Parts: sequence; C-alpha cells; structure tokens
Amino acid sequence: MKKLILSLLVSAFAFSSQAAVPEKIYVLGSNCEANGQKTGWDPWTAASIDVVDGAATVVIKCPKAVSLNIYTASPEELREAEKIDYLWGKIGETEINPNSLESDMFGVEQGVNNSGYLNLTCGGTWTLKYTQNLTRVTVDCKVDNDVANFQRYNADNNRIMAEPNDGTRVVFMGNSITDNWPSFRSSFFTDNNFIGRGIGGQTSYEMLLRFREDVVKLKPAVVVISAGTNDIAGNFCSYVEGRTIGNIESMAEIAQANGIKVLLASVLPVTAYGWAPHVTDHKDKIEALNKLIKDYAAEKGFTYVDYYSKMVASDRSIIASYSEDGVHPNNAGYEVMEGVVLPLIRKALDASGAVKEIAAESKAELKLVDVDGNTVTALQPLKVYDCSGKLVAVLTREGSAMLSTGVYVASAENGASRFSVN
Repeated sequence: MKKLILSLLVSAFAFSSQAAVPEKIYVLGSNCEANGQKTGWDPWTAASIDVVDGAATVVIKCPKAVSLNIYTASPEELREAEKIDYLWGKIGETEINPNSLESDMFGVEQGVNNSGYLNLTCGGTWTLKYTQNLTRVTVDCKVDNDVANFQRYNADNNRIMAEPNDGTRVVFMGNSITDNWPSFRSSFFTDNNFIGRGIGGQTSYEMLLRFREDVVKLKPAVVVISAGTNDIAGNFCSYVEGRTIGNIESMAEIAQANGIKVLLASVLPVTAYGWAPHVTDHKDKIEALNKLIKDYAAEKGFTYVDYYSKMVASDRSIIASYSEDGVHPNNAGYEVMEGVVLPLIRKALDASGAVKEIAAESKAELKLVDVDGNTVTALQPLKVYDCSGKLVAVLTREGSAMLSTGVYVASAENGASRFSVN
C-alpha cells in the first residue's frame, strides 16, 4: 500500500522569554488517540503528555481527517482563563509564524496560554515531536491517499446496499454539523430511517469527491446537502466563493441525474471559527453564499432548507442558546433544524400525496389489519402511513405495532384500506 509521507516544519509555540518550559502538553482531537490516551471534543477529553528535558514525542492515531489542537495548559485551565494563543498551521504549508497572528480563539489579548493547531488531512498514524523552540511533524498516512475519507462509511454503505430499498431512503451529506447530529438526537435518524453521511472538517471539495460512494450508490429518494462553512473557514484551501458554489451545484446535478430529489441547506450562522481566528469576514461570506445557494435552488427547482434565518442572532452570529462553540449546534440547535427540514423531506417524498392516491383506490371491504386497542396486527405484509403521509410501520404477516389514536392507511400488494385507532 502506498504511503504518504509528509514533513511539516512549523514555528514554535509563542513562548515569551520569561515563560517556563511546560511540564506537560495536552492534545485534543475528535475520536483520536495520543500515546494510547483517548481524546475528544464533547466533552473535552485531553491526552496528557509529559515534557521531559523540554521535549516530548506524541504518536497520534486518528481514523479520519481531523482538527488537532495542542495546548500547554490543561482544558480546565483554558476554560478558567478563557484565553488561548493560537499557532496556526496546516499540513501542506511550510512555515507559519505565530507572532503574525493578532487575535486568539476568544478574542482576548495574547500572552497567557499557548496553543497549536494542525489540520490532519487523512486518517492514520501521525508522529509529532515537540520542543520548546521547534515543532516538527512527521506524517505516515497509511490510507492510500484517501483524501475524501472514503473508508469512513464503506462498510455501512455495503450493508445498506444489501438491504431492500423501499424508496424512502434519505441521506444527509455534510460536515461535522451533520456528523454530530445523531450523537445529540439519535432518534431523529433512527425513527425516520435517515442516513447520516457527515464527516468532520470536510469542505465541499471532499464531499463532491465522495458523493457517488456515500450518496448515489445508496439510491436514496432524497438527499440533503449541507456544505460551505468549512470552505469559508479555509479548512481545505483559501476560500473561493465560485468554486464552493460550483461544488454544491455539481453534487445537486449528480443527484438529479440519478433520480434523487435535492434539498440544499443554508450555511448556519457562525459567531467565530475557533480554529481559524484569522477569518474575520465570515458573516458576510456566509450571507453571500446562502444567497447563491437559495437562488440556484429556485432556478433549478430544488428545495432550499433555510436553517440560517431560524438560528441567526441580530449581530449575525448563531443564537447563543443554539451552540456551545459558536459554530456547531447543540441539542436545542438541532431541534430547531429538525423542525425546518423534516416537513420539507416529507414533501419531497410526496408521501401524503401517495397516501391520498392509495386511499382513493382503497376498497372498503378489504381487511388488511386487526386492531385491538392501540395494537395493530398485519394480516399480510404491508406498510402503514399516518394521515400526514409519514411511513410509521412496515409489518410482516402477523407482525404488530403500537399506534397512537388516529386514522391510518394500510397498503399491501393487493390493495389498500383505511383504518382507525381509537
């Protein structure tokens, strides 16, 4: 297997001449290991690495491309001080001078804590050698140049493709906002049989690369595409608006060509990109990109999913109660998003129209279910829809389900019939 070996020499953390050599460094990265210790963001879980004689070696293992932060203060100290000086570096760039940055993560003056940021461009094993005056990163990426992280969902894609497709699959394509969603509100995906295909840190460039593997091959009825915020943050390359909207348009056109209905989501409002403090014009860029997405959706007859207007504060930041870090939604934020997108998905599936058609053709004398209180038992394999058109149950012969009071339609191969649960 081909190995990708990269070496990055970056400037040291911005220590003052009076600063003492730290006794430890702390490593945070989503779902990674550093010297065998687990790391994570929610909650902050840092690997603690001893600095011996002013130096430390950290072996980092990550299953996918991630953002990695290295601190010389513990997460508890950082939260208390609310102050981090950022060293900004990306694999692929050669040298970055932290003293050229004028702002830090929290917009507070520099000089207390020191921090480094690296964007790991693929999964694999990374070795970071830390000294007081020099940080050298040697990359041994053993994923055969898997820039788009195809391996992330490969096994689950194969599982889904092997299952029967009832024509109601919905795939959410996106970045960490999509990736984190099931962790906060898993029932939204499990109850609706939605498929999440978000990967943290990704831009529209990587999403376009994996769109066929992670969306088209699953043969969904609907795709919800959420892209753009990491482009603006500069996660992949410098932001070029025309290229980002072009990538979004390409995904939409690929979906349309394969008979998939397209929902294009707005970029969420952002207070500040904590990992990219040098990006300060993001609010203007987000509004401009959202206008392009909305106009393109209207032109092509796609559905525009307007999360932005429901989540934006008067200063164009994300409403504080909807996010802990100013970028990613929390549970309350996701609840708002679900209220926006779910009716649009149901409309795209046209389930209510299908139910009306089924009901119009139904035969009053056709009995497909037995109803006992709230328990419905199928007399043959069938699907059950509620009055809004939502698919609420798929039952085998003699299979049963508990339903709330209401009117339903049972649909089987030989016909359909209405029934009530009282």
